[in-house]
Amino acid sequence: TSKIGDYAFYGCIHLSQIAIPRTVTIIGNSAFSDCKHLSHVTMTDSITRIGESAFSGCTSLRNIIVPKYLSQLSSNVFSRTGLVNVTIPNQITIIYDSAFAFCSELTNIIIPSSLREIGDYAFSSCRKLENVVILEGVRKIGESAFSDCSNLSNISLPNSIVQISRGAFRLCQKL
Repeated sequence: TSKIGDYAFYGCIHLSQIAIPRTVTIIGNSAFSDCKHLSHVTMTDSITRIGESAFSGCTSLRNIIVPKYLSQLSSNVFSRTGLVNVTIPNQITIIYDSAFAFCSELTNIIIPSSLREIGDYAFSSCRKLENVVILEGVRKIGESAFSDCSNLSNISLPNSIVQISRGAFRLCQKL
């Protein structure tokens, strides 16, 4: 197992792109956090774990393809990024707390059928988020998961939902 360690590139403000080699299977906590100019990340499907806050604060990061063998998205993993588009693979079973919080450019999200739980504050304060499609299989939407998504105007909820937690859609004025 090869790993990019915790905080390995933390705050490297001139880092603009990275191609993570196939030999890497783990990206550590905050490994690329606050790399303000990081705009392009290439990850292979060999990656099985991305740590908490790994890409948090990468404000130039616009698109990401999540490796298909991940089973979870860690807390704050992509929070405070410039993500516009995210492809979440069908193996993800949980999106942990604040994983995409404060992604100010995110406009659409499709939650795959493999997902069982959307964590607390997972998409909170994504103010350009307009459309959310949650496919059949999701059971729980966490506390304030979509709070303060002021442009959220369209959300589809499946029959599999058994819990919508407190404040899940608080301050979503267009719903």
